[in-house]
Amino acid sequence: MNHILLVLLWAFWCFLHSLLIAPSVTGWMRRSLGKWFRFYRLFYNLFSLATLLPLILHSLSFRGDPIFQWPGSWAILRHLLIAIAVGLFVAGARHYRLSQFLGIHPIRRGSASPSLAELDHLETSGILNAIRHPWYTAGILLLWAWEKELSLASLLVNSVLTAYFVIGAFLEERKLTLTF
Repeated sequence: MNHILLVLLWAFWCFLHSLLIAPSVTGWMRRSLGKWFRFYRLFYNLFSLATLLPLILHSLSFRGDPIFQWPGSWAILRHLLIAIAVGLFVAGARHYRLSQFLGIHPIRRGSASPSLAELDHLETSGILNAIRHPWYTAGILLLWAWEKELSLASLLVNSVLTAYFVIGAFLEERKLTLTF
């Protein structure tokens, strides 16, 4: 029963996280907040972090017997996956402005940053030429390779978050297709 609640809590967090950044919600917030919308991304990130940390701590209380381990030479694969994930994060960071991602750039500018629909081209250079969502891919790799041992709770949470990343990538692809 506790594991079901854990899965439901993570699924709810993923749903809420996606809902608050959905175009319909951000469009409504842009109209409702006016010039104050420039703070939305910052507050979105702070809210996400504030709700994520207790969920992570709660998940860590579920440490049980390992169901999966990275034995012997498989540990090399685990470290390789972590290295690939770090490489994807770094390569992706070259295309994403951290101050924009965190919500600091719009505050400094004094206005909300343009949405994808207001940009004039789709970025396809560098890593984005090979992989559209390097951070999602890196996140999935880290989910599964970070821990040496995976318990039932880890497997369940990782499965929910993997589904979240995959669904998020499809939703972003749909936005990109509509935009470009």
